[in-house]
Amino acid sequence: MKFSDETLLAYLEGSLDEAEVHAIEAAVAEDTGLEARLMALDPFAPVVQQVFDDVPAEVPEIDLPAPTPQQYKSGPLRLLAVAASVAVIAVSATFWVTRPKALGWAEQAAIYQSLYSAETIADLDNSPQKLDAQFAQAEAQLGDP
Repeated sequence: MKFSDETLLAYLEGSLDEAEVHAIEAAVAEDTGLEARLMALDPFAPVVQQVFDDVPAEVPEIDLPAPTPQQYKSGPLRLLAVAASVAVIAVSATFWVTRPKALGWAEQAAIYQSLYSAETIADLDNSPQKLDAQFAQAEAQLGDP
């Protein structure tokens, strides 16, 4: 079967319907010339080919030392170390997850004021003159709004 360059480009772009895709793939499997033509039209084929050209043909061999029996020895001390590590992680995670959130200034002031009783403020001078003097002092220190 003959395919035009436009049809092969549409195949490469993925804009053909399923029947045409199967026809091209079946023809490429049988005809190496069509495969070469398709690769010549594919703009990414040279890049992919260059990557595969740089891959060595033979895999280098690496001689690793044989494992000694002591490397994989497990005993009660190792088991105890693993258990202790898990316990430390579990306790740390529990403290981290259940830590209280930081209180803002309003919450802290409310906690402090909850300590007040009627006797605490019974002896305060709340006369209008005294309050006006305190407000004037605060305005002088803070500045006028």
